Amino acid sequence: MKKAMEVVGFVLALKGVAGLIREYFGWLNLWNFERWIPLLRDHALAVNITCVAVGVAVMIASDKVRESA
Repeated sequence: MKKAMEVVGFVLALKGVAGLIREYFGWLNLWNFERWIPLLRDHALAVNITCVAVGVAVMIASDKVRESA
């Protein structure tokens, strides 16, 4: 469970950083799912910042989880 949480947190943080780079510089078109969802299309910057924050929070929270056998 701990390793899965670390992977999910890392992927979310990586997606958020890639989206922020895309918003500011216009390149690095990785995982831009907010472009395909009409509700999120106008709020891409906020979505990417949220992904970074949630990803980091999940990685921090994974330290509190005991390693399963």
